[in-house]
Amino acid sequence: METILFTDIEGSTRLWEEHGDQMAKALARHDEILARTISDRNGRILKTTGDGMIAVFEDSVDGFQAAVTAQQNLGAEPWDPSTPIRIRIGLHSGDTEQRGDDLFGPVMNRAARIMAAGHGGQILVSGTTADLARTRLPTETGLIDLGLHRLKDLTTPERLYQVTAVGISSSFPPPRTLDGRRNNLPQQTTEFVGRESDLTAIQLMMDSPSARLLTITGPGGAGKTRLALQVAAEQLDRFPEGVFFVDLSVETTPQGVYEAMVRTLGLAALGSGEPLEVLATRLRDSHLLLVLDNFEQVLGASIGLVSLLHRVPNLELLVTSRESLKVRAEKVYPVPPMLMANPAAPASEIAEAESVSLFLDRARAVRPDFMITDDNATTIAEIVLRLDGLPLAIELAAARLNVFTPAELLKRIRDRLDVLGSGGRDLPDRQRTLWGAIGWSYELLTPDERDLFQAMSVFTSSTFEALESVTGSRDAIDIVGSLVDKSLVRSDDRGDVRRFSMLLMIKEYAADRLAESPERLSEARRSHAAYFADRANLMATQIGGTEREKALTEASLEAGNLATTWLYWMEDADPDRVLTLLDDLWIIHEAKGWYRAAIDITTQALGLIGDS
Repeated sequence: METILFTDIEGSTRLWEEHGDQMAKALARHDEILARTISDRNGRILKTTGDGMIAVFEDSVDGFQAAVTAQQNLGAEPWDPSTPIRIRIGLHSGDTEQRGDDLFGPVMNRAARIMAAGHGGQILVSGTTADLARTRLPTETGLIDLGLHRLKDLTTPERLYQVTAVGISSSFPPPRTLDGRRNNLPQQTTEFVGRESDLTAIQLMMDSPSARLLTITGPGGAGKTRLALQVAAEQLDRFPEGVFFVDLSVETTPQGVYEAMVRTLGLAALGSGEPLEVLATRLRDSHLLLVLDNFEQVLGASIGLVSLLHRVPNLELLVTSRESLKVRAEKVYPVPPMLMANPAAPASEIAEAESVSLFLDRARAVRPDFMITDDNATTIAEIVLRLDGLPLAIELAAARLNVFTPAELLKRIRDRLDVLGSGGRDLPDRQRTLWGAIGWSYELLTPDERDLFQAMSVFTSSTFEALESVTGSRDAIDIVGSLVDKSLVRSDDRGDVRRFSMLLMIKEYAADRLAESPERLSEARRSHAAYFADRANLMATQIGGTEREKALTEASLEAGNLATTWLYWMEDADPDRVLTLLDDLWIIHEAKGWYRAAIDITTQALGLIGDS
């Protein structure tokens, strides 16, 4: 069991902005003092964090003594008055996971949170670390029990102790924890893993005065709620009147939204009248943050929110929704899939990917001894790739390790995604299964949106022109735009053309819905195959002319659709159509250097003709 030490300079951002030159010198001296102190106490520096350090000690007492000595030496240093260096230190102990020269795992996360709860000049330690070292501390070193505190990781409370010693102040404000400000942020049963870059980006956006209404968007299962809660916890110190979470999952009207906000803030018993008016009147001088969760089904309430922001100048709103609110006051942060790893990379590199870290963390809930190894690393990387880096899917997959090995799990996921089954009973119904999460969004679609959503499942990805032609939709522009807004369809630019695609799991859900109508499925597949057979003929013609490069680029982008088209016409078993398509695909494959694929389709065509 190691003891981890985290340090950080209080107010470093301001010091750098106001006294950059002096701060550079002060930081160098700070690093020198800390490095020497940690080394003298048998510690090892894991990394520097800009204005702090992370170190590990085999003996908790060494960690205590290093922390005390560091504060004493820094306190005695004659700093330039413009750059007084005061650091906060956090200590926590537990079993960590080593990857190369670095350490990972929940122990590291909790040590960082303990440090973040402190003030400049203060040392905070966890109950675990205090118990390990209590009977072996020097007589001049003491512990003050600060009681249980909810750290900003939102998981179980931690008993914090403040270290006292000669030359160290013992008078500090209460720790910077969730207990220090009014809030109702729900306790979480799992660690916040990954998403550090998203967390930082959203907080930077919130620092802008123009971002008083910020919407986190993404498909079901993307982890919007957990990310919003973590952002809210990190932002707690900015809001004197507190941070409040408002669950809107059961609300269906704007009135219901405003009433839920009133109830959450405890204003109902103290005021009367229309809820929006109660909010505007009672919150007029308040500086607080409201987290409005699951807003996609009550978008009509967005106009009221804008009105409220105008009337309450210090109110800020953080919204989670599967689509944006589409109001001018809004800033939007689309949540991307979690970062994934290359399955061909070394195990140590695969383990560092945030999607893999999430998989490992949740896997240990059902198999505490589960580890990533050289033997299973590639399989784990392939699992999270197959799941598109979607947090809910990763968590559900990891839970299945109570039944399968990683290799068995990967095979079953390839065969059928509903192997992921159900999540915890304490989750909302829409989050207990992957299908439930996607279905929640599907049920909010109009009939025309559902039709196009289903039809898109026959594409690997597509241009708008292809979608419009294959589906025959007269309102395709508005519908495709709406599906993108609702996070069911992704769009990205490939050169001068915008392409549309779906996450694999969303695509499979759409395909299931389309399969419920065999006639519509047959029509969609035939229309898709006819369109791309024509495109293949055009590409083959262009390859022999002046538009060769354009055709080769299109062939790369449409490779999946061309393969789907070939399979369809082979199943249709029309020799004339197959031979015509074979001629075109052979030209394309030869020009692209896809010789193996060219041989394969030729062999298949000869087999079909021979059977005719």
